[in-house]
Amino acid sequence: MIGGAFAFLLFVTLVRLEATPIHPDLEKMLAQPQDRVEYPLARAGWNGPEASPAPAVTPNPTLERLGPAASAREAHTALKTAAIPDFRAVAGILLCILLLRRIRSGQKASPAEPDEAVSRGSEEYSRAA
Repeated sequence: MIGGAFAFLLFVTLVRLEATPIHPDLEKMLAQPQDRVEYPLARAGWNGPEASPAPAVTPNPTLERLGPAASAREAHTALKTAAIPDFRAVAGILLCILLLRRIRSGQKASPAEPDEAVSRGSEEYSRAA
């Protein structure tokens, strides 16, 4: 790798590289005919296709099954299927939410008894003071 780089640098330094100077003649350039470019007219609006539509062709069943239109239809169908959730999964999630809320509301309704360790600790703290 290093030897190749060294050989390239040696080649560049030993070989004298020059570009051919170009002296353009202005009179010759002006005497040459210019290519005229034809631009189409600008249109403010578009009223539809310029050409008449192609006649309807009988569809090929194989092409209909394997072509790009079929792939687009399949992708659209797959996205619809993925977007609509399963009824059983939604019902299960809602049931879990309702049960957890009922459990939480049941715990808040009954007064909680103080822990023995907490009451003992507060008694010891009051004795020390």
